[in-house]
Amino acid sequence: LPLESIYIPEARQRQEFEDEDHLLQDLQEDIKKRGLLHPITVKDVGNSYYELIAGERRYNCFKNLGHRSIPAQVLHRNTSDLTAQEIELSENIYRKDLTWEERVTAVKRIHDLKENTERVWSKKKTAELLNVSPSKVTNDLKLAVELEKYPEIRKLDKRYKAEMRVKELKDKEALDKVKELEED
Repeated sequence: LPLESIYIPEARQRQEFEDEDHLLQDLQEDIKKRGLLHPITVKDVGNSYYELIAGERRYNCFKNLGHRSIPAQVLHRNTSDLTAQEIELSENIYRKDLTWEERVTAVKRIHDLKENTERVWSKKKTAELLNVSPSKVTNDLKLAVELEKYPEIRKLDKRYKAEMRVKELKDKEALDKVKELEED
């Protein structure tokens, strides 16, 4: 597909690209040597335009390398937004370089999407869908909820630090509540 016919929507799961320049250079070198091993995925939106679903870094590499077109798997325009989001999330969820925040948010997003569209959905089914353990899904969902409750943990670079900070914040809340009850 012509690169100019593909647009990148703003509401993408991946928001941070750590060491972006270095990673793009490595990927560009690999594309120069071997070509594109995995085509990008786009959704036909009509009038010869396509919405990028998966493969933003590959797209950017092709653009930086001066290519005018890129191999792509094209989803039919009748593909639901839910299916397109599932494809994007399932590709991103397995990436090693997702931040802990992106990962837990992605797990929650896909779990919530399925829960809202399927008659019967569970954490176990999310685990099966993502090919991870049910306890992993449970822990990711808990941390995603805590992330909404305590947005200050977003700035922590490691998941274990965020989990420790949440525990500290919860302990402080519990102590404050005890003190409040004692004062009454």
